[in-house]
Amino acid sequence: KRNVTITGEAFFDIAHDKTKPFIVNTGKVSIKVLGTTFNVKSYPEDKKIETTLISGKVELTTKDNDKGYTLKPSHKAIFIKENNDLSIEAVEPADIIAWRKGSLVFKNTPLINVLEELERQYNVEIDVSSEELLTYQYTGTFDNLDLPEILEILKVSSPINFKLKNNKIMIEHH
Repeated sequence: KRNVTITGEAFFDIAHDKTKPFIVNTGKVSIKVLGTTFNVKSYPEDKKIETTLISGKVELTTKDNDKGYTLKPSHKAIFIKENNDLSIEAVEPADIIAWRKGSLVFKNTPLINVLEELERQYNVEIDVSSEELLTYQYTGTFDNLDLPEILEILKVSSPINFKLKNNKIMIEHH
């Protein structure tokens, strides 16, 4: 067997080999690969684990459930850690793996999730002064922009102001 454990986000392109199954473990979800390309997003601090199938076939099993789920291409499995719920939805694969080319794509994404991605991508700490801002929905694509450029775009398109000091950003309502 070929076993790997992931913390964070990774893109896999796995050759089919019946004699050596490739298995990705996230702690709560195991993904058995049957010759495929797919993306796994599993950060310890996130409330969910996401597996997106680009091509081929994968089977998912959860730690608390022996039932397997087969994922089809252009679909994403979302496992909610809090209640061990697993759902599957159709997605645009190019948006999911855009991070590999330095792009971030958001579609009706709560600002809290946008800021989490920015913290990871740019290795900064972001504090938000208003809980109300965290639910603001953002749709847009950032193509290879630096952090100040992204913050300016967010400022123009949402009700925020920001202050950048050292490696810390303060976001407030304007």
